[in-house]
Amino acid sequence: MFRWQKIAWIVLILSLTVNMYIALSIPLKYESEVIIQRKQVRFSSSVEDKEFDITRLTSEIQRTVTLLKSRFMIEKWNDALKMTSSDPDINEKNISKLRNSLAVKPVNFTDFFVIKVKTPDPRESERKADVLAKVYISWDLDQSRQQAQQMISLLSNRMKLIRKDLSELRGKQKLYKRGEVLNLSGSVAVEEMQASLQAKEKLYDTLTFEMEQAERQLEGDKLRQIHIIATPTVSLKPIIPRSKLILIAIVLSLILMFQSIIFMEWQDPSVRRIGDIYGLSNTDNVITIPRLGKIEYWEKDYAAFFTPVLSSILSTMESKGFCLVHILSPAHGDGKTAIGSLLAKTVALSNKSCCLINLDVKKTVDLSNKILESSGVSYFQMEPDKQEFEKVIGQLRRTYQAVFLDIASHHGGYFCNNHERQADITCLIVKAGKTSRNLLKTSIMRLSSNTNQKLTYILNYYEEPIPKWLRR
Repeated sequence: MFRWQKIAWIVLILSLTVNMYIALSIPLKYESEVIIQRKQVRFSSSVEDKEFDITRLTSEIQRTVTLLKSRFMIEKWNDALKMTSSDPDINEKNISKLRNSLAVKPVNFTDFFVIKVKTPDPRESERKADVLAKVYISWDLDQSRQQAQQMISLLSNRMKLIRKDLSELRGKQKLYKRGEVLNLSGSVAVEEMQASLQAKEKLYDTLTFEMEQAERQLEGDKLRQIHIIATPTVSLKPIIPRSKLILIAIVLSLILMFQSIIFMEWQDPSVRRIGDIYGLSNTDNVITIPRLGKIEYWEKDYAAFFTPVLSSILSTMESKGFCLVHILSPAHGDGKTAIGSLLAKTVALSNKSCCLINLDVKKTVDLSNKILESSGVSYFQMEPDKQEFEKVIGQLRRTYQAVFLDIASHHGGYFCNNHERQADITCLIVKAGKTSRNLLKTSIMRLSSNTNQKLTYILNYYEEPIPKWLRR
């Protein structure tokens, strides 16, 4: 992930700039809350007060929350705040702001509700919460009065019928009390009449009580369903302080930075790790070379990295008296010329006669000449003609102990698949961060036909995935 640190820093700086701007410019929100209680009004004394009647509480909670957040109530709230506009768009915008600023939370197993209003101004938040509570209470009182009027009308009609029934029953009762002789059946009828009379009188008393309750509501009695338990209060501390917004901005920027690293790693098609080569070639014959920098510093840095391949070259020279080394890469610019020149120079420093043949005629020879200067390595450049090449190789076998072929990328298959020109050692140069996995896979398939050669993978420009300061 550290190889993407430049991109990560760019993403972090850009995202942090944007997020910090938002965090510093976004208005702070202040919250005011008012606690109300909705009591169930009962018109009958025969109904018991069940404080924790779950069915009733659930129904009332759903009704109250739905009503307070309904468009009907928010429009009334908007009118009471005198925010109504003749422009429909502005009006809709105001209603939407009020709806988003409102939160209604019931308290479990009670008749209490907490109404919270959020605005950028704490005093405005307190005012809006107070207005909403008053609007809701006013609406509820109107509803209660309408219900009371309907109830009075129904009770009046019902009481008229009961008074008529009572009058008839009392009249019949007087007839039986005039001294007439009562038989057994008459006695039973009197008892039934008495029981019916008592039931009617009890029902009449109940209806009278309900009538009184309804009349008191119409007269503006203080009995009502909605009560303000706690008046609107507001804290001068914002809901989310500025410091927390800044912290959120920093965290979001870091998350975005790591996401960008993961995305770049996922989208990267190039070879970067030794494991990428292991997975494609099933071999552990891989050496890594970091970016060495300027040519003048290579003298003291490069030799140690080539130890495995140099050992193979020297071993082949001792056993066969001659070693033909192919230096090739899947694409241009992988460091093939520099590494081939450095290998030839290192062998020459071991008192071995060697030469380097450049078969990539399209490129310049300045780099090779500068590296091989005063090294004792013979340098040639030639066209990759088949007959001429075989003749030259035959002559070079009698003159040099090691011959290095710097093969152009587009000629690699021609030389490696020809059994007459099989190399003793083939060095496939792979540039970390540049050579694609697909191109490397194709090169490996082309080289797989030559089973006698020793294939060494050199991962150039290799960078450790973990920086030095973390490896200590």
